[in-house]
Amino acid sequence: MFETKGRGKCHYEKVDIHLSFPSSLECTVPTNHPNSFMDHVSDKEEYQCVHSWECVKITSVTTKDDRLDTKVEILSVERDTFNMYFLFAKGALHLKDEEGHVEEMNGINIGGYWFEY
Repeated sequence: MFETKGRGKCHYEKVDIHLSFPSSLECTVPTNHPNSFMDHVSDKEEYQCVHSWECVKITSVTTKDDRLDTKVEILSVERDTFNMYFLFAKGALHLKDEEGHVEEMNGINIGGYWFEY
């Protein structure tokens, strides 16, 4: 309680306001790390992007005589883009092999999860 000049006594109470959000809203903003799409590509078994300028593609093929052949290719990163928006992010990675063939990977990040298209 406190007094005001000429107006008598005023009474106030402390009010606590608690805001709670559903747990699904905790990860609605995508990661804002520029290398997050390249990290997503590296999480696959086929590609490993150790450096920002090159990736390694590992493929295994079973031959007719039941042998497992593993082929390792070094692909240079031709283009790596990452765009962050309010509720989603977009990433693209273009990899070029020694013969000049380009592999394009595009993805969108919604809620912290990458989806390729």
